[in-house]
Parts: sequence; structure tokens; C-alpha cells
Amino acid sequence: MTLPHITPKQQEILLYLYRFRFLNSTQIQTILHNKDKRNINTWLKDLVANNYIGRKYENTLAENAKPARYFLALNGIRYLKTQQKDNLTKLRREKYRSSKFIEECLFIADCYLNSISQIVFDFYTRNDYSADSLISRLKPHFVRVKQEGKKQVYYAYELFQDDAPRFFIRSRILHYFDFFKNEDWSKTKSLSKIFFICPDEKTEQFILRFAKKSQDELSSDLSIFTSTRSLIEKQSILDSIWNQVE
Repeated sequence: MTLPHITPKQQEILLYLYRFRFLNSTQIQTILHNKDKRNINTWLKDLVANNYIGRKYENTLAENAKPARYFLALNGIRYLKTQQKDNLTKLRREKYRSSKFIEECLFIADCYLNSISQIVFDFYTRNDYSADSLISRLKPHFVRVKQEGKKQVYYAYELFQDDAPRFFIRSRILHYFDFFKNEDWSKTKSLSKIFFICPDEKTEQFILRFAKKSQDELSSDLSIFTSTRSLIEKQSILDSIWNQVE
């Protein structure tokens, strides 16, 4: 099947939607470093018309003032298949995703945009992890990687939702301990720092206590930090908003 023609910039939009799943027009404009919003709107309109992408609006009148949220549609998935991208099947249900999932994707994209000033870091989302990589076994929401001499430092970020049960939070925290203490990871000689993003201060305090207890019991020396999503939204993941487990 021959796909409708699209420009290199439009192809770039598809690749970013593959990485972040959902983006709004403001984020897309920032990512592409394009000062003319009319260009962005023209490219997006054409992609929608040719079924490369879809768009969603919130239901309430107040929310309609926000930019539309864009996601990959059928021809976008077909294009990515020509680029040998993995994990495409799940993208066929993007238009049915919950508002909570969409907001999570937009939040991660904002974290990326707020961190690209530090060009010494590479930024990876879950769709960026290669299937055979070690980090794909852990699947943090996103990772920032920095080269320090001959070693790489992994900054792994886990985002907890406000309805996450305590047993799930405990399980994920212990999974991080197991993963970074595993012999396979130790062989890479990479360093790691773990960042837990909490929905509120109450959950943050729970995580701080449990992580501290687990660290003592397992004699671990992992560097673990916590903060709340609201603080990150007001500032940036680069700011001094993190509490360290000590």
C-alpha cells in the first residue's frame, strides 16, 4: 500500500508521537523548534486528514480551551512499520485511552522539554527501550542517561498514579532494588539513581519510609529520591525539589 506523501517534519512528528504516545500542539511546536504556529497547525491538519494521526479534545467546555491531544492513527502506524519500529500493536487503541493515561504521557513529554537544556543527557521513553536491553526488563516511565568518563549514569524515573495501591508501590520499589543489585546490571558497570514521582505528599512519605526500611534490610547503597508531581509541574525535574532516602 502506498502511503500519502508527508514532509520530513511531519515524519518527525510521527516519530515523537511514537516515543511519547500523546502530545499537544504546543509541545509539538516546542519540540520542532518552530516559531510559526501556523506551520504546525498546517502539518497537523494534513496528518489528520490523511489518517496518520488522530486528535482528542476534553469533553468539558473549560477543557476545550486546551490544545488538542494528538496520537498515532492507522497510516502513522503503517509508516512506523516501514521504519522497523517495535511495539506497534498497542498503538491501534490510542483513541480509546483514558484521560489519566493521556495526562501521564503529556507530563512525561513536559519532563523531556524541561530537561533538554542539559544536552549531556540522553532521554529515553518506554518505546525507546530496545527489546533486548536490560532497562526494558525494569521499564521505568523514562530514563535520562549521562556519560561520565567511561561509565554511564542512569537516572530512572517511576511515576505513581494517585490510585496506585500500596502493595503495587511496594512491589515496584522492591523491583528497583532487585534490578539494580542484579549481577547482570552490575556487569555493565553503570551507575544508577532512582527517582520516584509521587501523586501527593502522603504517598511520598510512605515511599520514603518503605524505601529507607528496604535499603537498610537489603544493605543497599542505591541513590533514591522522591518528589511530587505537582512540584515538578510547577518547576522542573532539574530543580532542587527532590528528597533523598538516607
